[in-house]
Amino acid sequence: MRLCIGLFVMAALALLRGCSSNEAGLLPVSGVVLLDGKPIANAAVMFHHQGGQTAYAITAADGSFALTTHDPGDGVLAGEHHVTVSLTVQEGGVQPNEKGLEDYTRPIVAERLVNVVPKIYNAPNTSPVTVTIAKNVSRVKIELSSSAR
Repeated sequence: MRLCIGLFVMAALALLRGCSSNEAGLLPVSGVVLLDGKPIANAAVMFHHQGGQTAYAITAADGSFALTTHDPGDGVLAGEHHVTVSLTVQEGGVQPNEKGLEDYTRPIVAERLVNVVPKIYNAPNTSPVTVTIAKNVSRVKIELSSSAR
């Protein structure tokens, strides 16, 4: 069975980096993430503002997302953002229980980790994706390529 990993770590990191009492200037932004022209579900999307503020989201089944900085869907600061997208799945590593369901109380070493989204998109210093958010931008389309290196 496949298990999505890394999403909770990314969200926790976003919360830690994005903690601030200044919510002024957040603009609601939603969008879609496509990998090779197809929507990608369960991916961690992060917008890294040049001033250090980070907004994040997890994509839905249709690849859609709404950015969060402090409260769900509250948006992102205006300005230029380096965009990261990450989705890693673990093959194996969880034993089934007597009903055949994944039993997370008995973890074992993962058989294999697979980057669904190429690693180049995982970090702000390597991701080629940048987006400029302004008051007139409320929806963005992030197009990724599995052949990106």
